[in-house]
Amino acid sequence: MWLVAAVAAPEALADPQDGPHADLRITVTDKDVRFVVGMNLPFVDAAAPFVREAPDDLDPAEERAAWAALFGFIRDRSPVEIDGRRVEPVFERTSIERLDEDLVGLFPETGRAALTRFSMVIVYPAEQPPEKVRFTWGAFPPSSLGAALDRTAEGDGLPLMTINGLLTAGGRVTRFLLSSQEPTHEWQRDGLTMQQVMAPVPELSPGLTVTFPIVSGLAGFVGILTAIVFSTRERRWLTALILGLTLTAAFFSRDLAPVTIREEPVDSQQAAEVFAVLHENIYRAFDYSSEDDIFDALAMSVGGDLLHALYTQIRTGLIQAEHDGAMGRVTDLELLSTGLASRADDRYTIDAEWEVEGTVYHFGHSHAKRRRFSATFEVHSGDDGWRIAAATPRSAIDLRPSEL
Repeated sequence: MWLVAAVAAPEALADPQDGPHADLRITVTDKDVRFVVGMNLPFVDAAAPFVREAPDDLDPAEERAAWAALFGFIRDRSPVEIDGRRVEPVFERTSIERLDEDLVGLFPETGRAALTRFSMVIVYPAEQPPEKVRFTWGAFPPSSLGAALDRTAEGDGLPLMTINGLLTAGGRVTRFLLSSQEPTHEWQRDGLTMQQVMAPVPELSPGLTVTFPIVSGLAGFVGILTAIVFSTRERRWLTALILGLTLTAAFFSRDLAPVTIREEPVDSQQAAEVFAVLHENIYRAFDYSSEDDIFDALAMSVGGDLLHALYTQIRTGLIQAEHDGAMGRVTDLELLSTGLASRADDRYTIDAEWEVEGTVYHFGHSHAKRRRFSATFEVHSGDDGWRIAAATPRSAIDLRPSEL
């Protein structure tokens, strides 16, 4: 679906980066902290140098020396603390991938070295469910590339790269950046519920509709008029009987044929504020890592058929991303404009235009994509409050760098 197309599924929009690159994905579980690390040979050369024969290649006989240097880099220069205690790494799995040499032309800076990729799964055991995790990364090589650079750092004529990673902890996925100036990141369990994490929806009362029950009113009028006509002393019993019958008829017919005499729809400014929060919370659902949590987060902002359509699309995108080794994150959301199209007592339609920037993280590279959308939304009030119940797209535009 166009609504989350900027981040829902990986797309082959860019080749792996030509230059030093490292990819960090960290998961905090009740039993351990797990690092999945990917890096290319140019990064290994800078972070954990070792002696080898060819500067742009790694011979299989040299792999042991490469791993020894990398293990030392992780143990000595990239410490991990769990609840204030430094934990030694356990290297659970390692592998080296060599890409097709026909791709060497894509890497004018680093040549064949960029085709060699190191992968590690590193486990830091925890004695109990971690409350605080602190980790430091020990290398930020100079890079001539324009992507992911620490331009404030001083190197040997080149800016230093930053490390862009993803942390899955406490049921949510967050993005972090490490640089030579801020090489450490800390996570602490906050204990927040989903209701506390999602942006609170402002109070908005449904519009006021005043109706008159015409059938009930006529019955009451006839009863009172008849009572006046027969209000003599001799016919007091008849007056009471007629009045009782007509008032009873008026009571039981109070919901028949109501006529609207005054209607005040929802306030337009408040309606726009409610929509803005609901719209933002749709994208906040991406912060959760499990399918059940994603559905529950969406259900706090979306209702009806749209809820199941969005959930199905996000779930499909996550499965594809897991298969392809990529993850998409919303890195920026900007609601550009809103305009109320129609209003009623318990619903309204609103036209909106917004921009979404999503970053897709692959092992070996990452890339951002920004899109501008416009659509008409239907917002309904129900037992659970206001929800976006339907959406009709109008446009979706890819924004190139020259348009930003």
